[in-house]
This record gives sequence, structure tokens and C-alpha cells, in this order.
Amino acid sequence: MNVAKWLGLFLGFFVIGGIVSGAVAWLSNRGVEEEQHQLFDVAEQAYRSRGEAQAVIDTTYQMCSSSWIDATVENDVRAWETLTSFKDANAVRNEVRNHYEKVCLDGDIEAYCEAVGKTMVKWAVDDVGAEADIERGCLSGFRMAMESTFVSECVSAGATEGFCSCAFKHIESTYGLSSVVHEELSYAATGEESALFNEMIDSAVSACPP
Repeated sequence: MNVAKWLGLFLGFFVIGGIVSGAVAWLSNRGVEEEQHQLFDVAEQAYRSRGEAQAVIDTTYQMCSSSWIDATVENDVRAWETLTSFKDANAVRNEVRNHYEKVCLDGDIEAYCEAVGKTMVKWAVDDVGAEADIERGCLSGFRMAMESTFVSECVSAGATEGFCSCAFKHIESTYGLSSVVHEELSYAATGEESALFNEMIDSAVSACPP
């Protein structure tokens, strides 16, 4: 089994759009039950449309390039504007662009989701909930998307589902999502496996039964 192949797929977290799913989850907590259902329906459509558009962006531009960031920011803002209005949409674009530029450099998803929570609360016209709630929703969305993609690709590479699920949980608990994303971004940019990258692979293989 080519373990490098199934480890090298964490960039899917950008495609999924954890911000949208996270912010949406907390937006949907507002109002009466009927309104919640309506918001969930809108959220689901925004999530799906955002993902479809992002897939095109990801095949058109190099990941984390300036063009990719610009297109991704516009895609995010369009998705969010189906859920709430912004006091200054251009200010939101500028802040989100800064968030993407930073996470593309350091892979720090925790800091990224925290920054997104601050941006949403500061600029949204509607009550979108607390910053901490949006941050948790953002992280949860990323984690679920990454695990799903990881396990799927790992199984496709020839491993068992049990091993793949164990490997993801082991890597996440041992190294943290931000460290994994940072290593994957570095690998995608250079094509070279760092010592930590190989350590993650070896650790997962040693910890999880085949």
C-alpha cells in the first residue's frame, strides 16, 4: 500500500468549505422551529452550491495561488450572502483573503476558524451567534470533511476501512489537524516529504492494525 498516497489528501478541507457549514449550523439555531427548517434548507443549498463552484476553482487555479485565493473568497462570500447580509462586503472580502493567505502559509486551522468567527460577527447584519460557536462549527466542518476524504482515499489505495479510520484518528490526536495541514501544504508545494510527514505515516502504520 502506498501510504504517502492516502496521507496526501488533506487539501480537501478547502474544497469542502468548513466555514460555510460551521457558520450555517449556528445560524440555524436562531428562531422558531419552522424558521430553523427553512434556514437548514437554505444552508444545505448554499453548502452544495459552494462546493460545486469550488471544485471548478480548484481545477482552474493552483491551490493557494493569488488567483485561487481571490476566486475562493468570492465563492465564500456569495455562499454567506444567501444566509446573511454584510455591513461592508468588501471589508469581509479583504479580511477573508487575509485569513486564506495566512492558513496557506502556516496551515493553522484553529487560528483560521477563530478569525472567521470574528469576521462573521463583526460584519454580519443578522445575529449569527457567538464567535466561539462559529469557530467550533468551522473546525467541526473541516474535521468531518477531512476524515471522510481521508478514509475514502485510503480505502481506494487498498487499505481496510478500519485501518483508515484508525489512522486518521491517530494522526489527528497525536499531531493535530493544523500540523497535518501544514505538512500537506508543504508537500503539495515542494513534492518533498519532510521528516515529520514521514513520522506521521510511520506512526499511523505502527499504531493501527491493517
